Amino acid sequence: SPARLEITTGTTVTWVNDDPTLHEVAFIETSADDAGAIASGGSFSFTFNEPGTFNFYCGPHPGMSGTIVVS
Repeated sequence: SPARLEITTGTTVTWVNDDPTLHEVAFIETSADDAGAIASGGSFSFTFNEPGTFNFYCGPHPGMSGTIVVS
């Protein structure tokens, strides 16, 4: 949350798993590093150093998805 986020180049975004289930941040169209499994209470941070649109989803739960727009 939110499902769409607009940020500027150089911004670090952190995903936090507040759920008791494992989650993952997997990027769709880019070669950006995927998070791998994020345990309950864990987090994953990524700094967006290039402009563009980055779509992502949760590997185990593909219906959980979002978009980061970097300008």
